[in-house]
Order: sequence, then C-alpha cells, then structure tokens
Amino acid sequence: SQIDGSVSVTRLAQLDANEAGAISLSTLGGNIVLPATGSGISLAGGGNRRLDAGGDGADILLAQALRTAAGTITLTSADTIVTSGAGRIAPTGSGAVTLEAAGSITLGADVVATGGLVSINAGAALTMADGSTVSSLGGVAADARRITLDAVGDITLSIVSAGGSVAITS
Repeated sequence: SQIDGSVSVTRLAQLDANEAGAISLSTLGGNIVLPATGSGISLAGGGNRRLDAGGDGADILLAQALRTAAGTITLTSADTIVTSGAGRIAPTGSGAVTLEAAGSITLGADVVATGGLVSINAGAALTMADGSTVSSLGGVAADARRITLDAVGDITLSIVSAGGSVAITS
C-alpha cells in the first residue's frame, strides 16, 4: 500500500519458502527507514521486493538487510539512498538489483547479487564507503554477472566485482 508520510520498518517478512509473494512498500511523501534495531525485510520464497520513497526529500535509509530467495530487489527514492551497518542488499537467487535515486546514493553496506544485473543510478554523487562491495558473480541469464554504475556527480568506489562486465558513467 502507499503511505503519505515516513515509515520505519522493524521487520517485514514473507516466511513461506513455497510461495512466490512479493513485498512492495511505497510512500507518497516520506522516508522508508530500516533501523539498526530491526531485522530488515526478507522473502523466504520467490518474489520481487520493491521500496519506493516518494515526495520532496524522501529517502531510503537501510541499516538492516534486504534479502530474498529469488526475484528482484528495486529501490527508488525521490532524494537519497543510504545503506549502513547491516543494511546489506543480498538476493540469494539470480534476480536483478536496481537502486535509483534522484539525489545521491551512499553505500556503507554491501550490494551482493549472486548472478543478476546490478544497476545503480544516482542523480547526484555515488559514494561507496571504504571496504563496501558491489558484486554480481555467477548466474547464466543475459544480464548475469554485470554491474552498471551511473551518477550525475562524482563516483567514489571501494570494491566492485563482476563475473562479466562493469560499466561506470559519471
């Protein structure tokens, strides 16, 4: 559902490994926050995960993990995306990971795909903290083992690993 205001998620989980249910969370005018005190968002079965922070200044702030057994992970923000601490984005299947922000993207935690395309697009700077990793290794799909990093502003990288290609545009 869509929320007009900020939302803080302590835990959001789809627990049945035999189901392919998706998780989608959207705000019309506020932040989406996964605080360090929570356990993040997880999908035991297949299914896509989408977080959309809409409205002026709306951010996505992840201090806990986004996990899925299969399917894609998509984050879009009207302003910034920030990962920190345990805020790792890690699908275990071969699904794609897409991060899009109208403002900056700061990765203080890893973005690790086991084979899907990793696409990160920032409307301002893209910054990876020292020691953080963006990777796509394995997989057989057409987009497998690829990483694209695009930013309108400066790009600061740490560790980028792909089994196929890496494209960086600033």
